[in-house]
Amino acid sequence: MSTPAISPSPRLGRDDAIDVVRGLCVLSMVLTHLSSGSTMWRIVHFQPWVDGASGFVLMSGLVLGMVHGRTARANGVAALRTRRLKRTALLYVAHIAIVGLAIVDGFLAHLDGLPDRGPESLSRLIFWTLTLQVNPGNVDMLSMYVVLLLSTAVSAPLLAARRGVLVLVLSALVYTAGSVSTHGALPNRPYGDAFFDVACWQFLFTGAYVLGWRWQTVVAVLRGPRALSAAIVTGTVVAAIAVLLPNDGVQEVVFGKAECGPGRIVLAWCAFVVLYQCARTAVSRAPAAVRAVRIIGSRSLACFIALCLANLVLPLAIGEDPTTVAAQIAGIGVALAMYPVALARGRVGRGLSALRDDLTSRRQTLPDQPVPPAGVTEPDGRSRTS
Repeated sequence: MSTPAISPSPRLGRDDAIDVVRGLCVLSMVLTHLSSGSTMWRIVHFQPWVDGASGFVLMSGLVLGMVHGRTARANGVAALRTRRLKRTALLYVAHIAIVGLAIVDGFLAHLDGLPDRGPESLSRLIFWTLTLQVNPGNVDMLSMYVVLLLSTAVSAPLLAARRGVLVLVLSALVYTAGSVSTHGALPNRPYGDAFFDVACWQFLFTGAYVLGWRWQTVVAVLRGPRALSAAIVTGTVVAAIAVLLPNDGVQEVVFGKAECGPGRIVLAWCAFVVLYQCARTAVSRAPAAVRAVRIIGSRSLACFIALCLANLVLPLAIGEDPTTVAAQIAGIGVALAMYPVALARGRVGRGLSALRDDLTSRRQTLPDQPVPPAGVTEPDGRSRTS
């Protein structure tokens, strides 16, 4: 059976190439989380300053900006409040559940970086968890997303008022403050701070959010040959600078991951333009070849949550060294598993949507029940007097 050509959904306004790029980001993160430093990981990530985490944050801001911009133009900025709260609640609950499993893992298996039995009471651990203060490595991105999503409560009204430049200036100021201080990251009790500096990473997210908000006015430029040429040339030059910089701390400042160095941000944008144009070509000419990656990207949050669970469960079976053959096999296996995870999430989503539509339809078709006027006798013989 041949696979039909994939095209953007008119109802959702989806861009299949965007989903392909998101899918590639998910697969990159799978290999990084489970087999970082291994031979396979080095081959795939031959350019270590471009990775799935940078792309995932960029793409999340971009897609969120596209959705929020479309909603605000159709229904006003106030319509974003419910959408934002629902999404934030979903991310918060997912993070709490994953951290809860991490705590159990730490207590039972004593894995590195996970909360272990110590002087802290269980009630204190619970309080830290509920207030986003427990952020073990590789499962700490969802808490950052909670903060980033809440930041759109400030960005969205300004963008609706055509103050996009002000949004970028404010974001740059926060980025600068985060870069020169040590207070931009969420805590990771009881060990110190989480890996990601939220104050710095928000700059990549916010820039993408602004672009997504104005997507219809800039997409033609991003799809053009000049953008592709500029991205290739700029990316090549910046990557060469990264190689030439002495590895004595300067390279970390410019291209570091924890603080999302400026060089890493530039490379993320260059990689996005190149991958987006390549994905558009693949979607139009060979849609079947990228179908699985596209579907993974369309359900990127579900896939990322599944990856977090794998991060906590697999070390119990294969150990914590990500460079072993077992870790590389596990990375490949989890990458392949992302496709059925995305399919299952899609089926659940469609089922819930159909159920919601059915309930709404039933409520709308129920006949109105007339209320007898005062003093009229009901069928059971009672008299309604008020």
